[in-house]
Amino acid sequence: AMSTEQRVTKQYILDHIDEDEVDLSLCSLTSVPVKELKSVHRGRKVDLSQNKLTEIPESFSMLTFIYELDLSKNQLSYLPENFGELSQLQKLDLFGNQLEDLPLSFSNLSRLKWLDLRANRLNPDLVKTAGDCSSEKECNDCAINVVKFMTQRVHEEESKHKKQEEKRKARARKREREKQKVAVEAKKMKQQEKLKRRKHWEENQQSLPDKNIQSISEGRNLNEELAEPTHEGVLMKCLIILLFILIALFITLLAIFWEPIIDVLVNTNFYNNHLVK
Repeated sequence: AMSTEQRVTKQYILDHIDEDEVDLSLCSLTSVPVKELKSVHRGRKVDLSQNKLTEIPESFSMLTFIYELDLSKNQLSYLPENFGELSQLQKLDLFGNQLEDLPLSFSNLSRLKWLDLRANRLNPDLVKTAGDCSSEKECNDCAINVVKFMTQRVHEEESKHKKQEEKRKARARKREREKQKVAVEAKKMKQQEKLKRRKHWEENQQSLPDKNIQSISEGRNLNEELAEPTHEGVLMKCLIILLFILIALFITLLAIFWEPIIDVLVNTNFYNNHLVK
């Protein structure tokens, strides 16, 4: 048996196309041959039923020319978020998978006229919306009701997102107001501190002349004290003057009587020498 990679080629698809329908059912596929399907634009009806598919790649949304798609009896647990880009889709068979929910983009499938969601693990709301799908009419109703239901969910999600965004903005505004309040308080405290320093400076400036006057007065008192003579100072000055007078007197007397004294000393010395002889 050929491998999946060898079998699912462009030529393989061309060999399995009937008018505009590509039959890839019962091929044991584990992945969707998107590239090969895209190369054959004539295949607008694609049957991928009864394979082993566990996921549909996001690139599958490129196949916008598909208007009928059979994915029944695979192992799909979810559809890609951009599945709603298959804008031409009119018939979709998802019977016998493991789907629990549908992507919100499903609301964009405005041309969908037939849908089968039986034998899945859908949440209760989707089960109730989809209905039984046991007849052609019920499948038609399923398509209309599910698209409408998903559209409502989109509006609810948008409303929820809008409310969350409003709450986020409200929190942001609240933080901004608190930030501004803190800034105002800080500015107010800064101004108060500035006024306090200015007041302190002005008080110091006002007290400065009194201090200067006091300093000048103290300086004058000190100069007066230094200029005022004391008894000890007067006595000392007198003694010094007296000492200079005595020294001057001694020098004067010495100058007057110097030669007579020398003569007396010489004569006395001569006489003593004569007596000794």
